[in-house]
Amino acid sequence: MRLFTILLFPAAAAATVPEKVDFNVHVKPILSDRCFFCHGPDDKKREAELRLDTKEGAFRAL
Repeated sequence: MRLFTILLFPAAAAATVPEKVDFNVHVKPILSDRCFFCHGPDDKKREAELRLDTKEGAFRAL
């Protein structure tokens, strides 16, 4: 999980990482703010055929 934090937030690498990561509190806001615009439900804006707004799309093998 630390690698995930370092990759998404290099400046926050030194910040404290919670012992237990909660998807709705820690991960979902990042996806919402940074990923859904290009990888969400809008067919015209979606890039790289990666869809994160559905379970199937989020877990699809790349």
